[in-house]
Amino acid sequence: MDTYSFSTFEFNCYLLSLTESSTLALIYQYSEILPSELAVMEKVTTQSMSQNINKLLELGYIKKTSSKTDKRKVIITSTTSGKKFY
Repeated sequence: MDTYSFSTFEFNCYLLSLTESSTLALIYQYSEILPSELAVMEKVTTQSMSQNINKLLELGYIKKTSSKTDKRKVIITSTTSGKKFY
């Protein structure tokens, strides 16, 4: 029987759906982005994007911070772990 060894990075790649992977790529590309902008780019509802964002947050690939100009808005950015994908 063959055994396979995966690094943490390789293993975590398989935990992401295509939309989550694409979302992470967009966050990396734009550095700072709003959840509503991500939803439009991915052509999904804001509720669906919220689920994607929550999964990426749980995995430690992104972080949310309040906008300095408008406290009602949340800015999404990649963490060091999230940037390792690119």
